Amino acid sequence: MWSTNDGVRTLDPAEARLVRRAIRSMVDDRLVNLREQTLPDPYGIDWFDQWDVEQQLWLLEQIVISLFTTQPPPSPAAIWEATIDAIFTELLAQIELELDHVSSSIDEPSWRQLAIDAISSRRDGPVKIDPDDSQAQTWQRLLTQIADGILGVPGYQKAEMFRDGDVRRAAQFLERRGLPEDFLQRLPPNRTAGQAEQSVARIMSTLNC
Repeated sequence: MWSTNDGVRTLDPAEARLVRRAIRSMVDDRLVNLREQTLPDPYGIDWFDQWDVEQQLWLLEQIVISLFTTQPPPSPAAIWEATIDAIFTELLAQIELELDHVSSSIDEPSWRQLAIDAISSRRDGPVKIDPDDSQAQTWQRLLTQIADGILGVPGYQKAEMFRDGDVRRAAQFLERRGLPEDFLQRLPPNRTAGQAEQSVARIMSTLNC
């Protein structure tokens, strides 16, 4: 379960289809990185990019457990918010590939259609967006709306601004946002390649349920 603007909930089916596909794509890429001992492509999100691939897979595992099971949501932390941001950055990248006619499986709905379905499930009726709209900005705005419905407005970017400054100001910021004191201190554990493979197995098992 996840703490959203609408309270603690799991994803609805349309949201789940979209997010599930993005996570599978991320895991597939990182499994190649793990086995070939290469670095994953960065998303431009330091709070996710800075970790080893083994740690990134652990983060994705924790997010999958929270989003797709009935386990209680985790305590708020920058690493969770950044991982959600990374998932939606992956989604935008896949849509941009579709727009360039580089991606899209004939066996699955387009990424754009999945995004439309996800936002429509959170509103009264379908969203009036053409699935063939070729403007990346259109899809970025749509994904932002979906992400806001799951995560709300992330606080980790602003909190990071206080990280190396006045400790009191950092504490005041976290208190005003209702965030725990260790919001910026939670870090993924060091993981072995074997443990990372186990994370992949658990992720795929949970996503396939």
